[in-house]
Amino acid sequence: MIENVVEYRYEQVASKITQLIHRGTLRPGERIPSVRRISRQEKVSVSTALQAYFLLEDRGLIEAPPIRLLRPLAEPPPSR
Repeated sequence: MIENVVEYRYEQVASKITQLIHRGTLRPGERIPSVRRISRQEKVSVSTALQAYFLLEDRGLIEAPPIRLLRPLAEPPPSR
């Protein structure tokens, strides 16, 4: 008996990116497209694109860069 396998959209996006990696289109050390760009290209939500990237990261195919603070927050007004 053959099971029906449902592949979620984020898994489909991750598969496309995996293929690009295996073909050498995306190479080690190279920047991958941003989450927003993949979202637009694949016509999926940013959340779906982010889930695809989380999956690729879990599989050890990509690595998220460190997030850095761009500017300090404004000081809160003094309380009375």
